[in-house]
Amino acid sequence: MKLILLVIPYLIGITISYGCSCKEISVEEKLEYSDSVILARIVDVKKVEEDRSTPLLAEKVISKIQVLQSFDGKFKEGDIISVSTGAPCPYPFHKGYDHLIYLKNSEEGLSTAMCAGNITSTKGKRTKILEEEILLIGFFLSKEKDLNQAAHTTAVSAPR
Repeated sequence: MKLILLVIPYLIGITISYGCSCKEISVEEKLEYSDSVILARIVDVKKVEEDRSTPLLAEKVISKIQVLQSFDGKFKEGDIISVSTGAPCPYPFHKGYDHLIYLKNSEEGLSTAMCAGNITSTKGKRTKILEEEILLIGFFLSKEKDLNQAAHTTAVSAPR
């Protein structure tokens, strides 16, 4: 009887799964977390390594992406860059789709994650959510630029 109870789950195909859920964060928080923000088209997606010894390190994916717009000027339109995304919750890049990507610099290069706040467009068409996020990014980055210029002006004009 005990043997049957142990074997039945394997016969049914019960597997362990790791669900990924992210708390909703504001655009301002996404910008604070990231080192760069781009709008890019996914050119290629490759799974590069798999480590089944640790379930939480199941896969790493490297995507080649073409920069369509760099919101902070760190990249040029048309640049092709590599972005890694990995365990435990890789961001699901889709070849041919446009993505708004919040990037992080790491030892291995540029990376992103599922909970970074990235947004995927529908193929060939930007969604309303994507357009609204782009407007908010522009607002927060221009606000930050104005504050930096004001601080620089104050520092330059301060008497010695």
